[in-house]
Amino acid sequence: MTNEIVKNLDFGVNYKQSEITINNKEQLIETVQQYANKYQGFIFTEEDIQQGKSVRAELNKVATAIDNKRKDVKKQFNQPYVAFESEVKGIISLIKDVSDPIDAGIKELEEKQRKEKIKTITELVSKMALENEVDPSMIVTSQSWTNKTTSMKQIEESIQFQITNIKQEEERKKGEIAIVKSVCEAYKIDSTGWLSHLDRGDSAAVIVQKIEASEKRKREEEERKKAEEARRAELEKQRLVAQEQAEKERMEQEATKEVYLEDDVLTEENYVEDPFVEVPPEVVNEPVFEQPRTSIIEITGTETQFKQLNQYMKTLGIKVKAYNG
Repeated sequence: MTNEIVKNLDFGVNYKQSEITINNKEQLIETVQQYANKYQGFIFTEEDIQQGKSVRAELNKVATAIDNKRKDVKKQFNQPYVAFESEVKGIISLIKDVSDPIDAGIKELEEKQRKEKIKTITELVSKMALENEVDPSMIVTSQSWTNKTTSMKQIEESIQFQITNIKQEEERKKGEIAIVKSVCEAYKIDSTGWLSHLDRGDSAAVIVQKIEASEKRKREEEERKKAEEARRAELEKQRLVAQEQAEKERMEQEATKEVYLEDDVLTEENYVEDPFVEVPPEVVNEPVFEQPRTSIIEITGTETQFKQLNQYMKTLGIKVKAYNG
């Protein structure tokens, strides 16, 4: 049927090419060229300007007349084409009246076939994915699969290729997860946070490096804290020892404390012998006949020193009395 239509529609167009000529063209060109040569590079003066305007007006008249003639010839020349064009458009309109419903029917059928193919593809994706224990949503479909030129065999091969890659990626990810979990177990830390780095694109090797660096910082911080605690403990120990020693000395002083005269001046009357104080040996002096003298002095020292001084002065026979200055 198609061949018969084409055969019956075989047609031709008779066309005779027209010739358009300009009468006295050579003379016109020569005249215009003479004016052009005469006035090319010409510098007008006040005396020449009127003549220049006159020549310009004449040349413009010639140019206008020639262009008007061109327009008139074009209009007449186009009349046969305009009529031919109108006839052709009318025939095309008749053809479209027939072809448009056919085109609509073809498109409707093709759309139906496309939807049926999409349904078949969807079912195939679901079937192959489930058989391979893969999430069907992970299979990426292509718009080109709905084309008539793409066979179901090609589509199946493309789906299988994606499934293979997905399963390989899952195996790789399982291995990465196992590595991260193993390292976290070795360090006795929770792996949840570190595993999230895999979703961010980090490899297991990179994550392990980060874990080791983090644990190293933790150890250094713990060692620093321990050293600081040890230093503080040592200082506290020294403080307690010093405090204990001071308290011991205070208690010893309280136990051996004597009653002194006002201003801590020692006399024979208020001296009490301290058995714990080492008393210097008694000094035996040869009798010396010296006149005694009296001096007022200020003495500063500890309780023990006062006791020793008191004993020493006593052995020398020095008399002491309180001074209320």
